[in-house]
Amino acid sequence: MYWMRRNGRRYAYRSRWIDGRPVKEYVGFGAKAEAAEQAQIEERIERGVRRQRWERQWAEIEAARAPLDQLCEQADLLTRVTLVLAGYYLHHGHEWRRRRP
Repeated sequence: MYWMRRNGRRYAYRSRWIDGRPVKEYVGFGAKAEAAEQAQIEERIERGVRRQRWERQWAEIEAARAPLDQLCEQADLLTRVTLVLAGYYLHHGHEWRRRRP
């Protein structure tokens, strides 16, 4: 939200994107504009709080997933070693094939 001054009065406008283009929208002046600005500030604060909550939950999920990721890496390594020792090779980096004698 931003303010413009004309004829000694302050008018509030809000920029929005509509159909991929920025559009200037008139909000009002005086108490109505002040209330709209305060509501926008509160909404931004609430968005910040929601984002922090989401980031904290995501960090908890990542911390809980770490042991599983480590187990998967170890299982993959064990599988590769077993296949190589059994005479297989990785064809084009994604398909296991048995070597010809």
